[in-house]
Amino acid sequence: MPDQPLVNPTALEPLFSPWEEPIKHRIRADKPGEPARILNGRRPSPLVIANNLRWAVKEWRESFYGGASDTTRELLNHWFNRSHRGKTAAGEEFEFHYYFCQREAIETLTYLKEVRGLTCLSQIVAEFGGPAAEVQSLGITEEEDMWSRYAFKVATGAGKTKIVSLAMVWSYFHHLRESDSPLTRHFVVVAPNLTVYERLKEDFGDGRIFDTDPLIPAEWRGDWNLSVVLQDETKGREDRDVPRKARAAVEWCRCASARQCRWEYLYVPQDVFEGLREASVEALARTCTPALQNLLKEEEHKDQLPLFASVIEEEAKETPFEAKGLVDKEILDALPERYRRAAEQAISVFRFLEKKENINYAQVFQALLGSVDEACRGLILKRLLPRMPDPGQEQRAWFNPYVDNLGRGQAQHYLAIAQNLKKTLVYRNGFSPLGLLRNCLDYALNDSTKITGVFEALKTAFKVKGAADLLTVVANINEFRNTYVAHQEKELRDVNLARKQLTKWVAGLCYVHMRE
Repeated sequence: MPDQPLVNPTALEPLFSPWEEPIKHRIRADKPGEPARILNGRRPSPLVIANNLRWAVKEWRESFYGGASDTTRELLNHWFNRSHRGKTAAGEEFEFHYYFCQREAIETLTYLKEVRGLTCLSQIVAEFGGPAAEVQSLGITEEEDMWSRYAFKVATGAGKTKIVSLAMVWSYFHHLRESDSPLTRHFVVVAPNLTVYERLKEDFGDGRIFDTDPLIPAEWRGDWNLSVVLQDETKGREDRDVPRKARAAVEWCRCASARQCRWEYLYVPQDVFEGLREASVEALARTCTPALQNLLKEEEHKDQLPLFASVIEEEAKETPFEAKGLVDKEILDALPERYRRAAEQAISVFRFLEKKENINYAQVFQALLGSVDEACRGLILKRLLPRMPDPGQEQRAWFNPYVDNLGRGQAQHYLAIAQNLKKTLVYRNGFSPLGLLRNCLDYALNDSTKITGVFEALKTAFKVKGAADLLTVVANINEFRNTYVAHQEKELRDVNLARKQLTKWVAGLCYVHMRE
């Protein structure tokens, strides 16, 4: 009898194409020797945050990227919703697709950064961490939240370099095309070792990846002007890239310098170093300064800010046809551009879905989540910042009121609110601004518990004319969000309820904004 193969070939057959969303997965067979079982649906992650975030991004994708800027939506649709042709090294054409893991990675980054405005770990944990999310979020220190950091975790060989290039193009054009963009058009890619550096050099050398991959829409190509500088080690010779590298290093030092710490770039030519007789850094810097000045003069520094080929005229601010019957024109006109755009996109998604059957309308509200949180955060800052003590012992006591006279559960509740207020006011990274504003208003209007510190300020700041109406508006949005949108305790299948709530959300957004 011939030997049985060690590997069952059918177990290696893919269940879907690499650019398709995962729809099936394999699990271990019930009995030894039997083939693996195939289950419908994506394999769940062991991380609760990953599962919840995947679901949120999926809904956002299916709602046509609602709440994102025009630049973001155009790029995402260009990359993933149209066909592309590529060429092999032999010149043969093939159909090019980004892998789904690459798509989901850049979608998640844009969703968190731009649409939801979640910029630190505690905010992401609070939003997607599951039942104990708030407690876990409060356990994250200010030092851990100090820097905004996002990471792409994908399998080896799945194309992390392509994800990096997608992020760079998104940031570059967002900075260029969006007037309020916080993103950049300058990037540093750091390789951990020479092997990785050589791989990156193949892709980024001479900007190769930006020419070979369908990263840049053809009509935007004239606005793309990115110079790539490669630097792997100190060299004894000068090449044509040295002046650009030196200028980049000088500019980095200028930006990194602060009053307490000043950075300066030391350019050391080989011949100057070999002829140096004094053994001190000061002497080296003094001797090399003329060489750096001469090097920088080799090429005239020019402002390379790309210009648009045409000027886009401001669109007439008339109420879109989709908004009629849902939101009054006066309400839309009262919203700032970002909030108005989010409202119009939510309305467009609703109009697209309202005639369809078996639809979960939760995706309609994805476009509004970031704007609602931003408006609530702005109102909290406006009302409480003027009342917050200066940094020091008084401020620490302000955010740590005396609650020992209360029960343990009640005390923990108030301390959690105080800690989130500290994150919001001091570090600007508090979580769940909508829920926090609801808590502030509820304490100011309905809670008779006597607490000092920041809670005294809440009584003064929020117990004002119109606060009761504001609490009603905020509480409605918060309850609906937690039930149908964020945690989806229930599916939103009722089109009439979705329509009613969409009207309330846009009006509520305007109501909060007018009090910022």
